[in-house]
Amino acid sequence: MFKKVGRDIKETQAEEFINSTSDKETDDNTTKEKVIKIAFKIPKEVRKNIRKMIKGTVYLKKYYPMILKNDLTYFSDEDIINIYMTAKLQNISMRDYVRIKLKLTKPQEVQFVTYPAERDLVIEQIELDKIDKDIITQKAKNLNAPVMHYGCIKMTAYCELIFSQLELELLREEAQKNNLSLKEYLSKKINEEL
Repeated sequence: MFKKVGRDIKETQAEEFINSTSDKETDDNTTKEKVIKIAFKIPKEVRKNIRKMIKGTVYLKKYYPMILKNDLTYFSDEDIINIYMTAKLQNISMRDYVRIKLKLTKPQEVQFVTYPAERDLVIEQIELDKIDKDIITQKAKNLNAPVMHYGCIKMTAYCELIFSQLELELLREEAQKNNLSLKEYLSKKINEEL
C-alpha cells in the first residue's frame, strides 16, 4: 500500500511536469510571435551619449523603445521635427536653436555644426511587442516620416533638448505669466517667428 501511493505521486508529478513544460513551450512560442523587430538610424555620438546617460541602469536596446514611444517631457513630436529641420538648415544644434528661440543664448554665441552624414549613422534594431511597434509606427506616420528618420530625430532631441534646473525655473515662471503649461509655452516660443 505504501509503495502504491508512492507510484501515484510520481506519476502525478511526472504528468504535472510534462503539462507544465508543454505549457511553457507554448507560452514561449506565443511570446516569440509577439516580438517584432524594427530598425532606425542613430548618430554615433548620440548613441554614445545615451549610453553614458543610462550606464548601469538598463540595457540600451530596452531603453530605445521607451524614448521612441513616449513624448519628451517638454516638447511634442511635431515641435521636435520642426526644431530639427530648422536647426539643420541653419547648421546649428537643436540645443542651440531652442536656446536662441527662448533667449537663453545669443545668436553670436552659437557654434556651427555639421549634421551627421549617412556613414556616421548606426542602424539599431530593437525588439518590441506589436502594441509598441504600432505606437512608434503611428507616431512616425503622423509626422509623415519613415521610422528610420523619426528614430534619428527623436534620439537626437532626447540628448540635446535638456535644460538646467535654473533654466527650468525661469521658463516655468514665464509660462505661468502667460497662463500656459511649460510644454505649451515652449511650443509657442519655438514656433513663433523671430
